[in-house]
Amino acid sequence: MPTAYTAQAIRRQEHHEVNVASSAAAYDPGDIVLNCIGDGRVGIVAGLEAVAIGDPVTFYVTGQYDVNCASATTFSAGDAVFWDNTNNVAKTTATGGYQYIGRAVRAKVSGQLVVRVEINRQVVVAAGEVTLDGSNPTPVATGLSKVLAATVSLKQATAPGDDPSWLSVDYSGTDGTLNVYAWKNTGGTDPTLVASTNSTAVVSWVAWGV
Repeated sequence: MPTAYTAQAIRRQEHHEVNVASSAAAYDPGDIVLNCIGDGRVGIVAGLEAVAIGDPVTFYVTGQYDVNCASATTFSAGDAVFWDNTNNVAKTTATGGYQYIGRAVRAKVSGQLVVRVEINRQVVVAAGEVTLDGSNPTPVATGLSKVLAATVSLKQATAPGDDPSWLSVDYSGTDGTLNVYAWKNTGGTDPTLVASTNSTAVVSWVAWGV
């Protein structure tokens, strides 16, 4: 009778695999192996049979997997996921020596026992320019699924005038949109900032995300 294994991760999407001629440890199918080939990446043990020390082993190093997670632990889509290699569960931070394994593909709420993770997913950089549209904010489609950090600046070689005199940015949504806010002085000797109505200034933006 075939042996039943409890997988730490279940594959849910296409993957890329790497082969190791001689396994350094014994593994079960679906085991999560940190630094699986020495380059820092996490690997998921492929196949349907257990791997003994010294046996050839194949690791999946890309793709989406349902990863074991404590019921009370929650994630938002795009959150970093870390692995507790002692208790074999996903964690929300690296605190405790947990290693980064990827990004949550979708939200995981309390009560669920797995989080779907795109393993080894790295932060990418998107950048561009946008002309203010006179409203506040001016939305920018970054092409990212989720923005993790961003910065904006006026593209000009001269000192800013009264409109706009300041820029700020918000990316609290989950659709990868960057909202650029422009501000101007109220006027005269009143330096209080109010929403800009400028529709010609060009803004350079850089966003980091997934």
